Amino acid sequence: MMQSSPPASPFLMDFGPLSCHCTNAALEGLYKAMADPPAEEADAWIWLPHQNPWISEHIENITARGNRILSRIQDELESVTNINSPQLKKADDPWTPPSAAALEQLRLQLNAIPADRKSIDDWMRVVDYVIQRYLAADVIKNEADYITVRAVLLAKLQAAAEQGRHTPPDTRQMSVLLAALPSNFHALPRDLTPRELNILQFSAQETANHITDLAQQVRSSVKSTLLNGIRAMSMGEPDGTWNKLQQQLFDQFGTYNRDWRRIAITETGNATNAGFISSLAVGTKVRRLEAYRGACPFCASIAGRVLTIVSEDKSPKDWDHEVWPTKNNIGRSASPRKRVGNVLVARTDEELWKIPAGLVHPHCRGGWSIAER
Repeated sequence: MMQSSPPASPFLMDFGPLSCHCTNAALEGLYKAMADPPAEEADAWIWLPHQNPWISEHIENITARGNRILSRIQDELESVTNINSPQLKKADDPWTPPSAAALEQLRLQLNAIPADRKSIDDWMRVVDYVIQRYLAADVIKNEADYITVRAVLLAKLQAAAEQGRHTPPDTRQMSVLLAALPSNFHALPRDLTPRELNILQFSAQETANHITDLAQQVRSSVKSTLLNGIRAMSMGEPDGTWNKLQQQLFDQFGTYNRDWRRIAITETGNATNAGFISSLAVGTKVRRLEAYRGACPFCASIAGRVLTIVSEDKSPKDWDHEVWPTKNNIGRSASPRKRVGNVLVARTDEELWKIPAGLVHPHCRGGWSIAER
């Protein structure tokens, strides 16, 4: 028996039959899971406005844009699985990707086949058609640019305000400010440094990767739901009805909306934090802000810590007292112990989580401010 001690109360877990690798993976998963809020609070917690006034409205705008895309996908699938009018809608709005002609041809082909005559391959093509219409590569890039460009520029404005170079806008002014900010790389201010541009580019690509993952998840899980629903209907099972299939698809989209919200919070937070650090001069002291509902034990433990900004090429770096724009916990562990042979031993300091420039974990809400001098 090997002992593991989460903050609430000690408990025993038997890792004996597992390999060292599996034991360490299990411990890592447990400690990362502790960063999530309790299940009964998670759904309400994720929809709370962000505590940082500089990015709160931006996150709400991102959420609304994502929900619009997902709602269009949901409406399209509801239409095509409606036995009374199973039609894919004609593409006639700005979300139509460049391959509109090919998609229109596919739409006509699929609409010519009655719902109860479509093959499994036809239904899989229906899903591919809908995802390609609303979450095509160009749409994903536009959303990633929208998220990160504004986040980094808002961080730059926050840094300037904290240094007294302009007056912080109030809540009413934020809408005007956001409307004036560019939403892509084609209209960036000329005073961005190479450091800030690098942060923008890498943040945008990381965000695009996460949105792409969500698109793939939607495609895969919707296909699975369709496959199981049509199988149930073909086998004459009691729950095998079009209405039941539509309800299952409806329930899935509640999860996708939460996933998009996590992207909005996480990617905006990462880009804002890295942008804030990159906007300040080397030697500036910054304070970690983790005062918000749902902060995990690790995040709560680093609240108020003051670190000094250093350049990326400084060597060696002090991971406990310094921060730089690309500082992260990749390769480090949330678990304080690891298995060596048949014993749990303490990890070395070099193996453990430290305070990153960005967020500690997904849907974290940590941030930075300039420390008082």
